[in-house]
Amino acid sequence: MSALHPGRRGAVISPGTSIPIMAGMTAAAIVAGNTVILKPSSDSPTIAARFVEVLEEAGLPDGVVNFCPGSGSSFGNAIVEHPKTRFIAFTGSKAVGLEIHERAAHPQPGQIWIKRTILEMGGKDSILVCAMPISTPQLMEWSLRPSVQRPGSAPHALAPS
Repeated sequence: MSALHPGRRGAVISPGTSIPIMAGMTAAAIVAGNTVILKPSSDSPTIAARFVEVLEEAGLPDGVVNFCPGSGSSFGNAIVEHPKTRFIAFTGSKAVGLEIHERAAHPQPGQIWIKRTILEMGGKDSILVCAMPISTPQLMEWSLRPSVQRPGSAPHALAPS
């Protein structure tokens, strides 16, 4: 069963530098019929602000996506703990993700459901190399390419053919 349910209020808390991650999490929530509080990283809210402008220009009705920049330790926690927040989709560090998970697990006064969390935390761009006749410079060039083309997780596996 999906963690996103039609007609619910949810929060997307994402890094402000990755359009694919932020847009993907936000679009998934919208397509499932949810309204979204989009809270980007307080270090880089500009990309998220522009993304919301594009959604508005495309005709998305007011109130479907609500751009709410602010401090993670105060505003972000308030979103996670609010009794009407139904789900939280987060991408970022393991420490923050675990804190979100813990806060979401404790029911608040007036909360009538269990909050869903979608947490993408920790590692980035793992590489597994299995005995290949490839030089170190070639390996480095090949492995860095997906990170630049699509920020976010991009695991790789190399094996002899």
